[in-house]
Amino acid sequence: MFLGLAALAVYLLSERNSQTFSLHVVEDTLVIHKGKFLPKGSKPWNPENQAYAPVALEGFWPAQVETVQYKNILELDKALFDILETLARPRILSEEATRQERGLYYLNRAERLKGISDEQQALLKTLRAEAAFFLARTRLAQAKLFLQETVEQFRLATQIPNKNTPLAGHALLALEPALKLLHLAIEQALLGTGELPPAEEAPQGEGPPPSE
Repeated sequence: MFLGLAALAVYLLSERNSQTFSLHVVEDTLVIHKGKFLPKGSKPWNPENQAYAPVALEGFWPAQVETVQYKNILELDKALFDILETLARPRILSEEATRQERGLYYLNRAERLKGISDEQQALLKTLRAEAAFFLARTRLAQAKLFLQETVEQFRLATQIPNKNTPLAGHALLALEPALKLLHLAIEQALLGTGELPPAEEAPQGEGPPPSE
């Protein structure tokens, strides 16, 4: 009787432990562990879902991460989201394209987590909107440089007579005025300066007929 109760207790503790998760930092990488089917202990968890793959921390150390045990995957998702959001935000808000790409990587990882709270869902949407803004600004700056380089290539093509010189000259005449206006618009968009065109007034409906 006693041995049977002890065996049942060990089984129940093992089953409960096998449903738990924990986070561990190994050489600047966050690794998810899943509990073993034993009363205690865990091992690295490598599911097919890439949302739970190891996370490069890039020097960030989550506070008290190795002292918490999560009872289920919903608790794990919430904790993992906080870490991914912390990694994503400063990189997304950066002016450097490479850092923005890293930020988007962490953001995409966070979007794969299904068990986050409503508050975290709202934060995720806000961060995605911020990412879109800063990514658009970066692409505008890159587009400006690309267009400048393109015009310089056409100009270079006209400096020494060759079979393409007439086409290059025609391209310069056609593009340069438009590109100047486009560059001005890009500058205003990047700096948030300049006057916007006036909004079109809504057409006025006909008023009531004059009273007799």
